[in-house]
Amino acid sequence: MAIKTWIGTTSSWNVASNWSPASVPTSTDDLVFNNSANSNVNAVYTFNSIDFTGYTGTLSGASAMTIAGSTTGTSTGISLRLSSGMTITYTGGISFTGSAGGYLYSNGKTILSALTFNNATGVWSNQDVLTTSAALTLTIGTLNIDNNLTIGAASTFTFTAGTINTNSGSNVTCGLFSSNNTNTRTLNMGSGTWTITGTGTT
Repeated sequence: MAIKTWIGTTSSWNVASNWSPASVPTSTDDLVFNNSANSNVNAVYTFNSIDFTGYTGTLSGASAMTIAGSTTGTSTGISLRLSSGMTITYTGGISFTGSAGGYLYSNGKTILSALTFNNATGVWSNQDVLTTSAALTLTIGTLNIDNNLTIGAASTFTFTAGTINTNSGSNVTCGLFSSNNTNTRTLNMGSGTWTITGTGTT
């Protein structure tokens, strides 16, 4: 495992000199962004965790990323932490596959990416309000909704297998909710309200 800090002499993630130490990120790296240099996700990546604390640049691109979260990205650490001062135009899908799961911090930013959580032993939780304008899928694992969750009005919250816990009166809003299969799965709705806004479809 290594910490890779973005220094961004150009915007491409796929250029070794844009990182310190100088190498393109790999699956065991924890990525840190703490400056104003714009960055573009222009290739498919797998890494351990990503932390944008203090970042004021723009995150752009459309290539997919996987956050594997095996050390820093654990249930006592972070998988993804955004910065309130950053700009997000990135639309690539984000998959969370860590065996321990991890915490998500949005800091008031809307994610434009489809989010997928996929590990049978993974436990993920949003530590503040989580808003994505795209879809969200729990393929397998546990998703603790520990703060309000909003999914795009034209998008679907898909629950394939595992457990969803809506805790502490947290509310969920989505366009559609789909959980139509024979898998064993558990939905604990708690005291929050689920609002499903989609119309004109099953």
